[in-house]
Amino acid sequence: MIKPLGKRVVLKKEETKNKTESGIILTEKKDEKPQIAKIYKVGPEVKNDNLKEDVKVAYKQFSGDTFEIKDKEYIVVEEKDLLAIIE
Repeated sequence: MIKPLGKRVVLKKEETKNKTESGIILTEKKDEKPQIAKIYKVGPEVKNDNLKEDVKVAYKQFSGDTFEIKDKEYIVVEEKDLLAIIE
Protein backbone atom coordinates (compact mmCIF):
# COMPACT_ATOMS: atom_id res chain seq x y z
CA MET A 1 0.00 0.00 0.00
CA ILE A 2 1.21 3.49 -0.83
CA LYS A 3 0.62 6.32 1.67
CA PRO A 4 1.75 9.78 0.58
CA LEU A 5 3.11 12.09 3.26
CA GLY A 6 2.27 15.75 3.80
CA LYS A 7 0.82 17.66 0.85
CA ARG A 8 1.69 14.97 -1.67
CA VAL A 9 -0.57 13.05 -4.03
CA VAL A 10 0.14 9.67 -5.64
CA LEU A 11 -0.97 9.54 -9.28
CA LYS A 12 -1.46 6.44 -11.38
CA LYS A 13 -0.56 6.92 -15.03
CA GLU A 14 -3.36 6.60 -17.56
CA GLU A 15 -2.87 4.05 -20.32
CA THR A 16 -2.47 5.83 -23.66
CA LYS A 17 -4.16 4.57 -26.78
CA ASN A 18 -1.75 3.35 -29.44
CA LYS A 19 -4.39 2.73 -32.08
CA THR A 20 -7.14 4.93 -33.54
CA GLU A 21 -10.72 3.71 -33.98
CA SER A 22 -10.01 3.13 -37.67
CA GLY A 23 -7.02 0.90 -36.86
CA ILE A 24 -4.10 3.28 -37.48
CA ILE A 25 -1.22 2.51 -35.13
CA LEU A 26 0.20 5.59 -33.42
CA THR A 27 3.87 5.79 -32.45
CA GLU A 28 4.91 7.28 -29.17
CA LYS A 29 8.02 9.40 -28.72
CA LYS A 30 10.00 8.45 -25.64
CA ASP A 31 10.29 12.06 -24.41
CA GLU A 32 6.58 12.85 -24.89
CA LYS A 33 4.55 11.60 -21.97
CA PRO A 34 0.99 12.70 -21.31
CA GLN A 35 0.66 14.73 -18.14
CA ILE A 36 -2.71 13.25 -17.26
CA ALA A 37 -3.23 10.71 -14.51
CA LYS A 38 -5.76 9.53 -11.96
CA ILE A 39 -5.29 10.22 -8.28
CA TYR A 40 -4.45 6.99 -6.49
CA LYS A 41 -3.94 8.28 -2.91
CA VAL A 42 -4.06 11.70 -1.24
CA GLY A 43 -1.76 12.83 1.58
CA PRO A 44 -3.14 13.91 4.97
CA GLU A 45 -2.25 17.61 4.57
CA VAL A 46 -3.84 18.16 1.14
CA LYS A 47 -6.28 21.07 1.58
CA ASN A 48 -8.32 20.86 -1.66
CA ASP A 49 -11.44 18.75 -1.02
CA ASN A 50 -11.87 18.13 -4.78
CA LEU A 51 -8.69 16.04 -4.86
CA LYS A 52 -9.91 12.51 -4.13
CA GLU A 53 -9.10 9.01 -5.32
CA ASP A 54 -10.03 8.23 -8.96
CA VAL A 55 -10.21 11.91 -10.00
CA LYS A 56 -8.42 12.58 -13.31
CA VAL A 57 -5.95 15.49 -13.15
CA ALA A 58 -3.38 17.30 -15.27
CA TYR A 59 0.02 17.92 -13.68
CA LYS A 60 3.22 19.83 -14.46
CA GLN A 61 5.42 18.05 -16.99
CA PHE A 62 8.66 17.69 -15.03
CA SER A 63 7.22 17.44 -11.52
CA GLY A 64 7.24 14.61 -9.05
CA ASP A 65 9.08 11.35 -8.71
CA THR A 66 8.16 8.31 -10.82
CA PHE A 67 8.42 4.72 -9.63
CA GLU A 68 7.02 1.30 -10.48
CA ILE A 69 5.33 -1.23 -8.23
CA LYS A 70 4.19 -4.54 -9.74
CA ASP A 71 4.57 -3.25 -13.32
CA LYS A 72 2.38 -0.19 -12.67
CA GLU A 73 3.79 3.31 -12.93
CA TYR A 74 3.07 5.84 -10.17
CA ILE A 75 4.05 9.47 -9.73
CA VAL A 76 4.29 11.27 -6.39
CA VAL A 77 3.69 15.01 -6.82
CA GLU A 78 3.04 17.88 -4.47
CA GLU A 79 -0.43 19.40 -4.39
CA LYS A 80 0.92 22.64 -5.92
CA ASP A 81 2.07 20.74 -9.05
CA LEU A 82 -1.49 19.73 -9.99
CA LEU A 83 -2.83 22.04 -12.70
CA ALA A 84 -6.44 21.02 -13.32
CA ILE A 85 -9.16 18.49 -12.65
CA ILE A 86 -10.37 16.81 -15.83
CA GLU A 87 -14.06 15.88 -15.89
